[in-house]
Amino acid sequence: MQAILGASSTVLSPYPTSGVIVTLTEMTVNSSGKGVVQWSCSLNGTAYAVNSKQTMPTNLQTSGITVLFGEVTYPYTPSIGYAITGTFNIYQNMYFYPRLSNTISNSSCS
Repeated sequence: MQAILGASSTVLSPYPTSGVIVTLTEMTVNSSGKGVVQWSCSLNGTAYAVNSKQTMPTNLQTSGITVLFGEVTYPYTPSIGYAITGTFNIYQNMYFYPRLSNTISNSSCS
């Protein structure tokens, strides 16, 4: 799993990857519409605790489904800045359904 998360250096090339945080989490939605963490892995960040509950988007609050939640934070420093100077974090997240199975077992993460 760390090799998969570490692929961010190839994706971001030629930009520097110091400070980039990549987290992948599998969650199963409970009857209250909350995502319950099954496992979580993070590169340079903190993984979510197993069995912790996360708020899900409204369209994913379907009891019993399993989703993968990916997050990336990239500290970006513009090379030329007039209006924006200094470093700021670019953050993106995405939900995915597992392919070819209902869940993904991952013994290398929490």
